[in-house]
This record gives sequence, structure tokens and C-alpha cells, in this order.
Amino acid sequence: MIENTLIEIGLNPTEVKIYLALLSLRTVPASALSRHVNIPRSTAKYSCEQLSQKGLVNRINRNNCWYYSPCPPSRLQTLLDIKRQDLESQGKHLGSVINELMALYKRDEVTPKIQFFEGADGIVTMLEDVLKEKAPIYGALYLSEDIHPIISDYFENTYIPERQRSHAPSWALYNDSKKMRDYQEKDHDMNRISMLVPEDEFPFEICFHIYGDKIAFYSYRSSIMTGVIIQDSYMKQMQFSLFKMAWKLAQNMKVNARYKNVQLD
Repeated sequence: MIENTLIEIGLNPTEVKIYLALLSLRTVPASALSRHVNIPRSTAKYSCEQLSQKGLVNRINRNNCWYYSPCPPSRLQTLLDIKRQDLESQGKHLGSVINELMALYKRDEVTPKIQFFEGADGIVTMLEDVLKEKAPIYGALYLSEDIHPIISDYFENTYIPERQRSHAPSWALYNDSKKMRDYQEKDHDMNRISMLVPEDEFPFEICFHIYGDKIAFYSYRSSIMTGVIIQDSYMKQMQFSLFKMAWKLAQNMKVNARYKNVQLD
């Protein structure tokens, strides 16, 4: 109990041994202390010097030999008061720079996290990220005949089945074509609502997804297999606003009449 209390107020275990020994031995040289507590003489002397600096031990020189004696235990309260004052001073210093530290901490929050991807494996990694997020998806899709076998296999055997099992809804815009109308027939199974826009006025040549706090742009054509994911809440919100605007425009087109009153969640 005593030892733990002395450690809590700032003494190390060796200093505790030395101080408690001095309380019983009173005035002794470092050599006697080292034998009493079974530590090297140099360690005993060093600990006594440290205790002297803390105001807990007196030093007396007798015949060119230093003797050490304990100060009254009431000095421990003084040591605790000094420690408290130091903590208060440190707290004031910290308070004066805490705003600067928070600015440094938040700087990373406002810096977009950007990841670039290349090749078939890179595009698959991007699609895996969309699935892993398990969030609603908003975006535009471009289906190319020029698709790498790895990506095609991933779509058919992993991505589409996972999306069919997912409860996360999606909203998509497609260029109006026979291929995309056929793809639109899968909307119910994919928990998706899609609308068509004329390709001559609004051509899509890549895909993009908005999900979570991320935006993904990618092309999976064999000739151009590149993509980027941007994670930033402000950029995501800006892109989502543009998507909502495009969605409302598409709702006014005759081909999408059945979705006239569908709202984005």
C-alpha cells in the first residue's frame, strides 16, 4: 500500500526502497544503503541524489563522504503539490495549442482519399469495394461489347449474384438502346430502378457509382481498363446533387413515364 502510493506520486521503485530504508536507518552513506536494500552502491547513490532533488532527502558531507538522511514525510505533500502545479501548467500550455493540433487532425478529414486502379484486377477490386460498402448505389452504367474475360466472369458469377442477394437498393441511368433495355429487365432481381436517356444527347462511355461517401468512375473496356475511387463527403454530395438533377430530367422523358413519381432515397 505504502509503496504503491509513493510510486503514484512520482517515485520509482528503487527510490521507494531507498526512502523507506532511510526512514529506519536515519543517516547513512550510500554504501550502507546499498547493502541494506541489496542494490549496487552507484545505484543507491544516484537514487539518493534524485530524492534530494525532490526535497525528500538531506545530504551531509562528513570527512569527504556523503551521508543521506530522510526529510519528514510531510515533504511528500509538497512533492505532490509541485506535481499538481506542473500538471496545471502543462494543461495551460496544452490548452494554448489544442486548436492548432485539432486543425492538423482535421486537415486529413478534408483531404480527399483517392485510389487509382488499372487492369482487369483493378476494376474487379473497385467492384468489390462497391459490394463491401453495402450502401445504396446511384450512378450511370455503360455496357461494352469489348469486355475483358476476367471482368465478364466476375460480373456473371460474383457481382450480379451478390447484388441480387443484397438488400441495398440502386438507382441507375442508361443510354437508351436494345442492349440496355434488355439489361433493364433484370432491375427487379437486382433491387434496382433504372431509367433511359437518349444516347445521342447524353452519351455514356464509362460507368460511375455513388455509394457511401465515395464516388467511383471506371471503364472496363479491354482497351481502357482504368478507374478511380474518391472518398470525400463533399465531393460525393456534389456528385449526388448532379445525379438528382439528371434523374429529374430523365423522369420527364416519355420512355420513363412509369417512374414519374419515384423519389431517390
